Amino acid sequence: MSSTTPVATEMRVAPKHALGGLHRVHWAVVGASLVLTIVASWITAKNADQRQRSEFEQEAEQAVGLVLERMEKYEGGLWAGVSVVHSFRSRGTEMQRGDWANFARSIDLVGRYPGINGIGVILHVPAGELDAYNEKWQAQYPEIEGFSSKPQVQSRDHFPITFIEPLEANKKALGLDMAFETERHNGAMRTMRTGMAQVTGPIVLVQDAGKTPGFLFFAPFYRDGEKTRTLEDLEGMVYAPFVVKQLMAGTLGRQARSVALTIRDGDVVLYNEETATSQRGEPALSTTKAVQVYGRTWTFDIRSQATATGLASSQALTILVCGITIDVFLLCIFVVLSRSRHRAEQLAQTRTKQLSDAVQHLQSTNARLEESNGDLEQFAFIASHDLQAPMRTVGNFALVLKEDLDGRINDEEKDVLDTMIRATARMKSLIASVLKFATITKDEGDTQTDLNELAKDIAWEMGPALEAAGAKLTIGELPVVATSTDGMALVLRNLLGNALKFRRKDTPAHIRIHAEQQHETLYLHVIDNGIGIAPEYQAKIFQVFQRLHREDEYEGSGIGLSVCKKVVTQLGGSISVHANREGGSTFSICLPQSCVISQTASPQSAPAMSQH
Repeated sequence: MSSTTPVATEMRVAPKHALGGLHRVHWAVVGASLVLTIVASWITAKNADQRQRSEFEQEAEQAVGLVLERMEKYEGGLWAGVSVVHSFRSRGTEMQRGDWANFARSIDLVGRYPGINGIGVILHVPAGELDAYNEKWQAQYPEIEGFSSKPQVQSRDHFPITFIEPLEANKKALGLDMAFETERHNGAMRTMRTGMAQVTGPIVLVQDAGKTPGFLFFAPFYRDGEKTRTLEDLEGMVYAPFVVKQLMAGTLGRQARSVALTIRDGDVVLYNEETATSQRGEPALSTTKAVQVYGRTWTFDIRSQATATGLASSQALTILVCGITIDVFLLCIFVVLSRSRHRAEQLAQTRTKQLSDAVQHLQSTNARLEESNGDLEQFAFIASHDLQAPMRTVGNFALVLKEDLDGRINDEEKDVLDTMIRATARMKSLIASVLKFATITKDEGDTQTDLNELAKDIAWEMGPALEAAGAKLTIGELPVVATSTDGMALVLRNLLGNALKFRRKDTPAHIRIHAEQQHETLYLHVIDNGIGIAPEYQAKIFQVFQRLHREDEYEGSGIGLSVCKKVVTQLGGSISVHANREGGSTFSICLPQSCVISQTASPQSAPAMSQH
């Protein structure tokens, strides 16, 4: 009985280092949990802000890209008009009003070019020919009384709008002389000098009742179609007038966006998208991008729809509230634990034992998995090896049977035997490939391979095949790497063999091997100009027995690239493929810097050796 008394006393009396009935460790845990909660909330808020910033930048780039993409589309319409003008000139005829109207209808101006106000033709008229111009074109517009170039300006050259469609909406602009106003005239001169499509500075279109900012878009055409870029040879321009507000409505109106735009040309605001945040305060995120737009610099001021106060992450607040709630809950638990410490210690021991058992179980499972993988690899080796004998027997019997029955069987029966012989040969090839794949093991010990020498040896081996195919092999400066020669030889033979096999029928094959160093990574590239690989198959081709073509089109087992991937992966690297500008494929082997023993390759190294 007396032996249990001290224990009971210890359970009833709080230890001297307890604070307020709780052990100091309990207070430390609660404090650490509170600190972690605050830190987690701060990190979450920061990550949310960074994510919002990234999404904002992406949407800002998208909005600017949409505007530039739409401008490129409008430019295409202008050059189409220039081509129509030249077609009439090449036939020795002059375009009439009705011809231009037919062209405008043919390109579906409103449907294909939303946001455009119209499309027209401006002719270059020297001052001495202005009266003749007015008299000539008055006959083309009988419904417009007193058609003439307007307003009257003193200039050596005039640039009146001669055609414009749709006419009804742009009738006020008909005959307008670009020489009357600085921005219009400067834009016309700039497009004349450059021979390229150009936009004017900010203007107000005469046909715009709202008097909002706009601009003109010019594309020049010259006499005899030659772009001599002189005023004397400039025949005129195809142009399109734009009200920026309508342009933006046609470009961005259908986009669900969380950003708003303001577009400026110099100090002039071309477009300002009002948002709710402009009434509530500063936007949470904003950026400014200066973009060259056909001879002018447009400044895009882009801002988020949310205000700065709206960026507070609800997720961070939730974490903070939940964390504090958990801390309070922990404090309550510690109060209970302080009164039943012995029970808690027993529980801790139980949990520790369970954790230990779980660790032991995991270790045992990992050991069994490694043993199973080894058995599976051994089984593949044995199965592949043992299957070859019966396949050889079947193939040999088929050959003997064909020879013995020669002359006594018909063509159909011969085809059956030939099919059996080809099938056994195909099966033997697949078994050999499986055997090869199963026997690939990770390099052990200190080994190294001079890729320069290895590539040249393989080029010599493949010399007859290269010569027979009329192919060219170019080898750049390659490094010495820490791997066995056999493994890298398998990789290079497979890649070069595929490049030769999948070449174009009508184009001589050109295969290049070169290396480049980027940061802490070595890239080994094998580039060809063959038939290429569709993007949806570029990952699948590295799977075992994955083929993209029938056997009668391209022979092979479908395991070569799987071998390459296994060898490279065992080196701690990776292999991928993408299309190149020649229409062929570029296989890129990425190896860590630790694999490089002697670095002889430099970025974008030039070819050092060619094999024909």
